[in-house]
Amino acid sequence: MKQKLIFLGLFLVLLSNIAGAQNSGELFNLSISKSIGPEDPKKYSDLLGYSVLFPENITSSHMLIDTSIGLGLSQQVTQAEGKVLEENMTKAIEDNNAFTALKKYNPFRTMAGFYSNKERTSIIVVATMPTKAFEQMEAKEKTKAAYDAKTKSFMIDNIKCTWRQLQEDKKYHSVIWHKNGVSYMIFPIEGKDFTVDDATNIAKKVIGINK
Repeated sequence: MKQKLIFLGLFLVLLSNIAGAQNSGELFNLSISKSIGPEDPKKYSDLLGYSVLFPENITSSHMLIDTSIGLGLSQQVTQAEGKVLEENMTKAIEDNNAFTALKKYNPFRTMAGFYSNKERTSIIVVATMPTKAFEQMEAKEKTKAAYDAKTKSFMIDNIKCTWRQLQEDKKYHSVIWHKNGVSYMIFPIEGKDFTVDDATNIAKKVIGINK
């Protein structure tokens, strides 16, 4: 699956592009990525500033079909600015000089794994440098994985995972957690939403491989 994906929102909610914005002056947190296929994510650890692995499967039917490396801007930009910056952002994904040139926008790099099954339902796992948008979610005590409806969170070992509705697409939920200086997010992009139990089991797999 060779494609370039554009993400809007610091929480990397997947959208097609920013052309549909109703107000040209509206501000966005822009991110862009490119496919790297089946390459070993560890190859990019020095560039990313962190190491991440993706399980071969995250459910009994969802298999890893592609990985991508990307870059986001913490500083919000307008639709017009985003179009101007897109070429430089694409270069900055793997070019440190281009990355430094974007420092006024507080850039950060991401790595994502794309999972799909025969029914063509798809789930994305995203890892990113710590940013202000991702809260520090490390808990003090170890507890069993259990969903707390009041706090909309559950624990896996000593990792607090937060269950949230995607901001732009209300029919899907996401799971976010922080571990070893890296923030993770899992969310569906096609097919039905996953349940808290689904999210717990997927998160366990991703957490387990990234010890």
